[in-house]
Amino acid sequence: MKIRLLALLLLSISYIGFSQNTNYGVIAGMNYYMISIEGPLYANSGYGPSLGVFVDHKINSSFGAKANLMYNKTIEEDYYFSDQYSNATPLFNKVELNTIQLDALLKFDVNREYNKGFYVLGGIKLTTILNAKSDTNQYLVNDFYKKVNFGGLFGFGFTFLNNFSIEIMGNTNFTNTLKSDFNKAKNTGGQINLNFNID
Repeated sequence: MKIRLLALLLLSISYIGFSQNTNYGVIAGMNYYMISIEGPLYANSGYGPSLGVFVDHKINSSFGAKANLMYNKTIEEDYYFSDQYSNATPLFNKVELNTIQLDALLKFDVNREYNKGFYVLGGIKLTTILNAKSDTNQYLVNDFYKKVNFGGLFGFGFTFLNNFSIEIMGNTNFTNTLKSDFNKAKNTGGQINLNFNID
């Protein structure tokens, strides 16, 4: 999966050289989400910084397509197991996740002048977990998460100073993030990204 993501990035960068309507740049951002679980497990939230690159292709004066490839360093807190008597047993106090996230997005520029001013965007995301580290029970966390999950994003952005844009997007996952038949986790939150357009 990592090889496929890198290959996609290389193909995207190669494509840039053949299109005057394509821009690329770097991203720095932050993520925050609440974790809700159907099942005997309970968890609190996840948060952390992101760093990556993007490719943005103009289709016409209003529409475009954008791909983000980001590395996330996320902290998830307070996993508990609750039994039938509502007794809570700590499982993980803190888990550090290193992930790669690929976003495939469509953009609509409200001003009908692409990459100038306010726009809305949305699409899907694919997240791959590179590794997970726990301050307790490392042997459990190694097989706790699914390696790959899918989700959706929707939000808005604003371009300023020609080469900068800021984006705020809500997101949620479509697939269970946990490798469990008895617990189904849904992460609901948002991310804020600052984009710098190199070309």
